[in-house]
Amino acid sequence: MIFIFTLCRIGFYVFNFRMFPDIGFKEMMTIMGGGLLFDISAILYINLILILVQVIPLEVRYDQLYQNILKYLFFIINGLAIAANCADFIYYRFVLTRATTDIFQTFEHEQNLVELFFKFQVDYWQVVLFGLLLIFIMILLYNQVKVMRPSPGSKPAYSVANIILIPVIAALVILGIRGEYRYSAHPISIGDAASMLKTPGMPLLF
Repeated sequence: MIFIFTLCRIGFYVFNFRMFPDIGFKEMMTIMGGGLLFDISAILYINLILILVQVIPLEVRYDQLYQNILKYLFFIINGLAIAANCADFIYYRFVLTRATTDIFQTFEHEQNLVELFFKFQVDYWQVVLFGLLLIFIMILLYNQVKVMRPSPGSKPAYSVANIILIPVIAALVILGIRGEYRYSAHPISIGDAASMLKTPGMPLLF
């Protein structure tokens, strides 16, 4: 998903490059590097439930039905995230800001949302095609990962290791969401983006 979100960032720039005429190579490298922090945070937020049910130390994790359910949940949740990211390519052109929950207020009085939705698909078919390509890549990459039931030499040691890993993974998730290791750090935000990049290209970080 980090790879997919990086492609989303590149896509956002390609589809809107005329709006960022002053972005040079150095600024673009800063954007790509700093954007990883925002991507990791977003991916962890989006997939918190999936991470939780994968680390619970129960043997049911290795059942085929269990993994199939999680796989399709992953496709739905992250597919919607990709679609929202791609829709933002066009939304930004009209409001000059990245989409947030305010988008619901923007369209709350629209009476023809279905018509607008299909008009978007036709008018911006390139963005739709790009989003479908990203979803295809996501599915392709996910299917390369095979969950195997382990055969530990020592059941007690295996159980203890699984239990110890829970707080380790929880700490890594919190670290990823915050974007920093300091105890006092707040979750990464627009303020952090402003400190990373002092150019009009800041929207590319998200």
